[in-house]
Amino acid sequence: LKSDKSYTTIFLKSEQQILVSKTLKEVEKKFQFPEFFRVHNSYLINLNHIKEYLKGLGGELIMTNGLTASISRNRKAELFKKLYLD
Repeated sequence: LKSDKSYTTIFLKSEQQILVSKTLKEVEKKFQFPEFFRVHNSYLINLNHIKEYLKGLGGELIMTNGLTASISRNRKAELFKKLYLD
């Protein structure tokens, strides 16, 4: 899921996109499942769909659908704990 001000784009496995007129924070409340994690103010991801990690200050994730999601430096350690990479 990707934030764009007061809208959120939901990316599906089928490569379809759904645009909803809710903030990512509002949508995140509905996605209270352990496999979903907020990696950045703009991104909420499904941990089961991470394909690759690219190093950097925070780094980036390449998802199975080919999209990239930036990782906040402040959330990187927590992400690694969730993925058992610390």
